[in-house]
This record gives sequence, C-alpha cells and structure tokens, in this order.
Amino acid sequence: CDMRALRALADRHGLMIVEDCAEALGTTINARHVGSWSDVATYSFFGNKTVTTGEGGMVTTNDDAVAARLRQAKGQGQSLHRRYWHDVLGFNYRMTNIAAAIGTAQMERVRPILARKAEIAACYRARLANSGVVFQKPMAGVVGSEWLVSLLLPQGINRDRVMNAMAEVGVETRPVFYPAHHMPMYRSEALLPVAEDIAARGISLPSFPMLTEADIDRVSEALTAALGLVEARNA
Repeated sequence: CDMRALRALADRHGLMIVEDCAEALGTTINARHVGSWSDVATYSFFGNKTVTTGEGGMVTTNDDAVAARLRQAKGQGQSLHRRYWHDVLGFNYRMTNIAAAIGTAQMERVRPILARKAEIAACYRARLANSGVVFQKPMAGVVGSEWLVSLLLPQGINRDRVMNAMAEVGVETRPVFYPAHHMPMYRSEALLPVAEDIAARGISLPSFPMLTEADIDRVSEALTAALGLVEARNA
C-alpha cells in the first residue's frame, strides 16, 4: 500500500490505522518496515508463514494504552494489576511458551530465510519470463517479503484447468484470494473489475525456502506445459 499517503489521510481526519501485515514480515517501504506506519499492525505466524509458531500471530503498536488494552483482552480480560480480577470482556488469545520459543528461534534466522525467498522469486521470474504470465511490480522504494510467488495467467486462460494439469504431475498450486464482495456474508452487486480479474487469473506457486533449483525448474516446466495444454484445448 501507499502507506505515506494513507498516513497523511488518517492524520488529516484524526483516524487511526490498523494495518494487516499478516504475510509481510520483511517488507519495507523506503527502508521502513511495514507496520511501523500504523497505530496498530498485525502479523501472522500460521504454519505456512515466513516465521511460524504453528498458529497465532503478533500485534505491534507504539501506543502504550492500546498495548495495555491488547494484553488485557488476550488474557481473558484479567486485570493487569490484580490477579484473577476480570474487569473487561476478554478472550484466551495467549501464546504458549513453547510456541513463543519456536517463533523466537525462527526470528533469529529470519534474514537468511528472507534472502532465500527473494532468490526463489527471482528464479521463477527468470524461468517464466517468456511464458506470458504477469508478475507483480513493486512500487519504487518497496522491498517485498516474497512470502508467496504469485502471478497472473494470460487473459482467456482457464485458471482451474492450469492448476489441475499441474496437480496431475504432482505440483501443487493455490488460487489467489477471492474478493470479499463475492463471499456469502458480504455479498454485494459491486463491480470491482481489477480485484475480480486478479481473483480469476491469479495463482500462487510453491515458495518454501528449502526449494532447490531443480524444484523450481520442475514447477516452472509444469506451469509452462500446463499453459500450452490449456491453450491447445481452447483452440
């Protein structure tokens, strides 16, 4: 996101920003880490994230009052100063010490993990440069985390057929996320052609940091072959 513009807009209207940084650990804008532009930011430590504790996540803030409120809410609403006294509604969102230890150990090696993620993304871009797929182009000054290597298939290509063809040779892929206004609970007749086009053509490739060059070759070759197969069927 253009966080500089969003921050200026929020300041102008006296608004707070809660930033969803779920998959963006390691992403910077003009050398400033995402999440630091906002009043509150959230990160995910789910099992497939760059750093994982198996489940759960992290909330960051530079507001002491918000931090205290979060600590109390995650601890079943128990007072921060009086044990077993619950003076607000809370939840059991506490992370176990074991999960925290796993996450802390992973944070100690986050730099080489991020570096390998960047190498994998660069390899995919090089190998698929002439395949007709489109990769996201970061804005100037942005360094992405490359958590998942996602791309758009060429116009007119059936995304599900491509994914099925890749699955048949043992290569798992995933669709990008569906637009919120298509979900049953938020269903609306809004026309959002950019989001809908990305949802229809987008896929994510295997991006695990332990992928080898041979693995990346195999995935790239499977995608290229699947594109040719689907195009032939369309013809």
